[in-house]
Amino acid sequence: MLAAIVLEDTVKKIASKNDLSPSGKTLDPIIDELVKIGVFTPVKAKRVKAYAGVRNGALHAEWDKFDNKDAGELISGVRELIEHFL
Repeated sequence: MLAAIVLEDTVKKIASKNDLSPSGKTLDPIIDELVKIGVFTPVKAKRVKAYAGVRNGALHAEWDKFDNKDAGELISGVRELIEHFL
């Protein structure tokens, strides 16, 4: 759950750092905008959207939609975003 919250916060901070307003937007449109301005590659965007899928499953207690490996990849992915984009 914490990693899911940090993911959303991190993507919004990356957007703000790159002069995009994340206010009132869900993650997918923000990620798409980051691709358009060249911050994320299309492949990176797909990975971040996959992390968001794990996030959604966790936030809605849909435990059958992901496993421990998915959660671990979410955590690793968030670390990578923080290290490389903030």
